[in-house]
Amino acid sequence: IKDSTRNMISESMWYLRGWNSTSVYADQMYEYERTTGKVYNTTRPTSWPGKIALAYPSDYGYAADLSVCQKQLGSYNDATCTANNWMKNIITNNGGNVGWLLTHHSGYSNRAWFVDSSGFVGYNGDACYANGAGPVLYLNSELGIKSGDGSSSAPYQLSA
Repeated sequence: IKDSTRNMISESMWYLRGWNSTSVYADQMYEYERTTGKVYNTTRPTSWPGKIALAYPSDYGYAADLSVCQKQLGSYNDATCTANNWMKNIITNNGGNVGWLLTHHSGYSNRAWFVDSSGFVGYNGDACYANGAGPVLYLNSELGIKSGDGSSSAPYQLSA
């Protein structure tokens, strides 16, 4: 990667709090991940500054069209939710594998949240498994949109 491209990526604070139930809506999970969630080991950090990480469970929840999918994350394998979630194919490699998410389970040191090939959001996967990963990042706020509308036929082109 060229320095000019690397410099377009913002260093962000990634929050590392966990949760222990899939009976949670995206907005609740957002709060747990960042401020009110539990940690398995209180000596672990609850945040990390960096440029690239994994998506949060709340990111996956918010990626669904909330006007048609108003379910708890553990029920996101519903056909309506999966058909209207733009992140599902990215995180699961078009349904070909399980994809890890950033958040850990707050009751077990060896478990992390994931999305499986059906779109189910869970946390019972042992973190030692070689599942997929879809990295995410934030772009610097001074970037502008040069052209495009964000669709697959006219993707955004950024101006630095």
